[in-house]
Amino acid sequence: MVSEMRTRLGSLRGVPVPPDDGTRFSAWIETTRAPRSGVAGRARVGALLLPPPVPSPLLIDPARFADAPVLFGPERIREVNPQRFEFELLSGVVYYAEGDDLCVGFYEVREEGFWARGHVPGRPVFPGVLMIEAAAQLCTFFWNLRTNAPKGGFYGFGGVDDVRFRGVVAPPCRLLVATLLLQMRPRVARWDAQAFVGGERVFEGKILGTVV
Repeated sequence: MVSEMRTRLGSLRGVPVPPDDGTRFSAWIETTRAPRSGVAGRARVGALLLPPPVPSPLLIDPARFADAPVLFGPERIREVNPQRFEFELLSGVVYYAEGDDLCVGFYEVREEGFWARGHVPGRPVFPGVLMIEAAAQLCTFFWNLRTNAPKGGFYGFGGVDDVRFRGVVAPPCRLLVATLLLQMRPRVARWDAQAFVGGERVFEGKILGTVV
């Protein structure tokens, strides 16, 4: 399939085929002078062609937590996390244990969510950025419990990497979120994060958190 795409790409007028290193093709821009004209700086842009990224290993078996009892509900989460109102994107925590770097929680995705009316009319789809936020709030909950962070502090985003969305999340459903601590320093930590709906992975990425 990749070879076929390269052949088709090479047939485009004036667009060279990039070297095939067997792993990936990148977007490229060829800036040339238009033939037989004085127009300079005409850009010809090739397509971005990337092989499908290989999913990372599962952090959990989602079936194990499908009916797990809630350890920490909304009231306890509010004692630990600062988010309120529309941006409370962590409904409950079903797994947390001292000495274990894994944490599992969930968010109830509902049709009356603040995002649903506009994203998108007639077919509400839970935004990918809110999947990341839900995972980040689970990381915040873990951080605050593990470090006994003083009230009034704020543990926020430092960055995200290797994010992939692998499924559509439509209400009503439960978004099951799992995070695994990879590295922890006094003010910064890094996690693997994944989310599931109905046992299927819909999101994965790495989250960097920091005290702000």
